[in-house]
Amino acid sequence: GLRTFPAFLAAITFALGGFVGRIPWPNMVDSAIWLPLQLLFLHRALRAGSLRRVLAFFAGAGMMLGLAILAGSLHVIVMQGLALAGFVAYRAWSRRGLLIFAALCLMAAGVGAVQLLPSMEYSPRALRYLGATALPATEKIPYEDLHENLTPLSFMAFFVGLPYAGASIGTGECGPYLGILPILLAMMGAWRHRHSPWVRYLVVLAVLSFYFTWGGYSLLHGILYAVVPYLWMAREAGRVIYLTHFSLALLAGFGAQSLLHRQRDAAALAHFIRVLGRITAGLAAVMAFQALFGKPEPSQWASLAFVQILCAYGILQAITMGWRGSATRFVIAAVILVDLSNVNWLATNYRAEQQKGLNHMQFLLQAAPMAHFLLSRPGLFRVHFEADWTPDIGDGYGIQTTLGKSATELLAYSDFLVHQPNAGDLLNVRYIIRPRSAPQEGYVYQDASWRVYENPTSKPRAWMMNGDAEIHWTTYTYGRQELRVRAAAPGTLVLSEIDYPGWRATVNGEAASIRRIDGLLRGIEVPAGESQVEFRYLPLSILAGAAITLLSFLVAAGGLLLVRRPRIVVSG
Repeated sequence: GLRTFPAFLAAITFALGGFVGRIPWPNMVDSAIWLPLQLLFLHRALRAGSLRRVLAFFAGAGMMLGLAILAGSLHVIVMQGLALAGFVAYRAWSRRGLLIFAALCLMAAGVGAVQLLPSMEYSPRALRYLGATALPATEKIPYEDLHENLTPLSFMAFFVGLPYAGASIGTGECGPYLGILPILLAMMGAWRHRHSPWVRYLVVLAVLSFYFTWGGYSLLHGILYAVVPYLWMAREAGRVIYLTHFSLALLAGFGAQSLLHRQRDAAALAHFIRVLGRITAGLAAVMAFQALFGKPEPSQWASLAFVQILCAYGILQAITMGWRGSATRFVIAAVILVDLSNVNWLATNYRAEQQKGLNHMQFLLQAAPMAHFLLSRPGLFRVHFEADWTPDIGDGYGIQTTLGKSATELLAYSDFLVHQPNAGDLLNVRYIIRPRSAPQEGYVYQDASWRVYENPTSKPRAWMMNGDAEIHWTTYTYGRQELRVRAAAPGTLVLSEIDYPGWRATVNGEAASIRRIDGLLRGIEVPAGESQVEFRYLPLSILAGAAITLLSFLVAAGGLLLVRRPRIVVSG
């Protein structure tokens, strides 16, 4: 129901402000961008008169939710599911509406199957970390361990980027601020379009989602956490501000529509501007008093908010004078973008991060000489860091390490590290890396930051558990490993590689069973003499998931083509 410019204004507010504009995780942004299209197609599916159009639009909605799943952010998907379910409950609580929603979810699961099936295979075998503690990934997080929420104080952050002199209002990932002019336009849109079902839904969604962000301060959060299945997987309540921002951005579009395209709203606009003018005058008096007497303590963020309110007041006055053309629209967009750029930033100050020791990119680049030394060493091996903070040389330089940068970990691997006394040796850890300040001597390499020590008791990447053998690697990739083994007697070949579902093995071309060694590693029986051993990673979860995803894309694309099919008229 929005015209071009109001829709554009809603789009830039949603995409460049609030949650989407500030969240630092790329996978969340990749998932978050699909909500407008999900709701658009769902809305059209619920309103469609023919079965052909219902199928077309629900296929589109399912594809858009599936694309969010493929981006990999489960938290955003849970929030989108809540928004879509709420929309169906509000607009179409009927058997037809529920069937369309169920079909949508099924289509989305099909499109995202290549992501979902391996995740479902992995989760029961994994730990998730909550700070310094860990618990099984499929176990519901205790309510008392949920801390990433906003507080009731955060309400003022809709109007001031950092209120209360920068005091904490909860999670630091994203706050309520969406820009002064968008908030004022959202108020106007909610007021002037209050009879629109869309607007009512958006207002309810904005209010409830913001109340949910308070976490333990919110009764709604406690009730939903208790009754909604798997809501605990999206444990950070503060991130639900995403739904608040989405609603307010669209309401801002409706507000802009009233101002620019509905002449009959002129009287209401005049009343709104009079109220805003009084607020602006009051704030100006406060700012003048601060400037003259220095009391109360002036705040740069409060001053910035006043400037933005003054700009918004000027724009609204110009509109009442009949200025609704291209120049006014350009100024509206420019003011919003300038406002959002003051709060929603991702870049950090290079020197400030340097002084705090948090310049992780430089930390990684400084490890380059050490990484190049390790890369010059022959054969297959792993390295282990003994340091409080480590550069990610695994992803950065392709060096295999014992620990990565992940929020989860295989339960079997965690148990192995804890309970196996010579875990490092069995994991083929040839080198141990410590900070330059480490007191141990005997290092084989050092630079300004690191010392590298060789581990003389390290096992090779593959060995015979109960006999002598000559072992030569012919192929080593992450999905395929081939060895030539010459054994004096039959025995068990052990690979210093994690046993995980999906690995298949052959010995001299014949299928062979893999058994788990020491609770983690891969082992296989080989005969005496020379053998060709091959391991290949062919997980059913990924193969089946990829096939289902491809098929679902084809079905969804075919459904969307239905709505574009031209009508054929036969004359006789």
